Amino acid sequence: MSSRRLPFVVALLALVVIAMLAGNASARSSSRANTGAAPAIGASGVWFCPGLPASLQHGPGRVTFANLGTDAADITVTDLPDSGNAATTTFTVGAESTVTKTRDSLGPPGSLTVESFGGSVVVEEGIESATANASAPCASSTQTRQFFAAGSTTRGVHQSVVVENPYASDAKINVTLRTSAGVIQPDAYQGYDISRRSRIVIPVDTVAVRQDRVAVEVDATTGSIVATQTLQYTADAGVPGVTVALGAASPSDHWTFPANFVLAGTTTWVAITNVGGDDALVDVQAAPDKNVTVAPAAITVAQDAVTWLQVGHCGAQSGNTQSENSCLAVPERLPFVLTARAERGGSIVAQLLIRGRDKTSPVSVDAPLGIVDPARRVAYARSRVTGVTSTSLSVYNPSSVAAQVSVSLVANGRTNRPKALQSISVGPGRRANIVLPAVQKGPDAAIVVDADQPVFVARTIVTHNSVAYSAGVDLR
Repeated sequence: MSSRRLPFVVALLALVVIAMLAGNASARSSSRANTGAAPAIGASGVWFCPGLPASLQHGPGRVTFANLGTDAADITVTDLPDSGNAATTTFTVGAESTVTKTRDSLGPPGSLTVESFGGSVVVEEGIESATANASAPCASSTQTRQFFAAGSTTRGVHQSVVVENPYASDAKINVTLRTSAGVIQPDAYQGYDISRRSRIVIPVDTVAVRQDRVAVEVDATTGSIVATQTLQYTADAGVPGVTVALGAASPSDHWTFPANFVLAGTTTWVAITNVGGDDALVDVQAAPDKNVTVAPAAITVAQDAVTWLQVGHCGAQSGNTQSENSCLAVPERLPFVLTARAERGGSIVAQLLIRGRDKTSPVSVDAPLGIVDPARRVAYARSRVTGVTSTSLSVYNPSSVAAQVSVSLVANGRTNRPKALQSISVGPGRRANIVLPAVQKGPDAAIVVDADQPVFVARTIVTHNSVAYSAGVDLR
């Protein structure tokens, strides 16, 4: 580390220590994590990566560090293992460069705290193998609440929630499960203590057994936390697959999914859980790219309930659907934007669950949370994974005026601005699909999306056996 950065580093370390001792109480008021994207970052920051269950972290686990800045970034990664003592790894990520490390190289299974000094760093974690690809951004702040709407514990499905307490004081949590059989507040996870600088893995499928629909809420009554949810489908559940999502920090009355297709051999649901004090009337709409009208669906989600609405393939509903067989009739292979809005300011959380029905499906499983707030600048740590066939960005402009959107690719010490990806006009209320060039042969690059109007952005990475959607990091 250069001497010119020493005073800055000392000052930042002092702030980190103070935040740890205080349990990072100020972070509890953060609301941006409810956008599905992490809050703003500066020239350096602290990132929290709860990780996946130990069996999934070992081997295929990956962590990507992308430095968007023009100065090198010194990275300190502290592994808070499930057993044993914390371990620290240090390395440098060059200016305008991306580094992906195996999770095993950073220590045994557990959560990670990532500190960056210099540069402008974003961090993403997940798994990458010949049979599964899934990733989610790490969090740049902790929260007092975390929500997931889409989960299932039917035969062959393992639903897990990983809760990290990265600070120097203990945290205490309560866990609420809203299921197809009603509300479950498991005794074992009421007033549960999470020791300082550690994590717990909650095996939801052993608490809410054989439930079609399971939504999860984690409330920190002391301290603050970060949580991720993993859904692992084994061969007993059909097509094997894994997906991971970073939790939403608060409910909202509106959620947006900018990237959607109804695909052959695939069933899609939008899961909506009502965490408010009254029943919620929710209007779900699909706005296709082409001039096709899709009738909206109005569903009532009872207080403390979770409802799944099927999207597409309405004549062939199967599994996990409601008794009234509600369905949003979207034609196959037609790109569309999906929105869910609760009347009278209801408190809901919305998440998709996309599941392949057989081996012909391009999707094994994916479960992206919706996005609440649009942004003018969004980043992703990587553009490709093993077996990638294409990577694209879905950009939805909710404004009443056209948005000008430009995409930059950051790798190998430079920021590339392909001409075809600059000043793309996205009309008011319209969506654009932006395909990134040469991802099969090019380097793994960080992606930065800039727009002159707030937009919703989702990244789609397609491999030979998976389609994975993800929100990004809000850089505003």
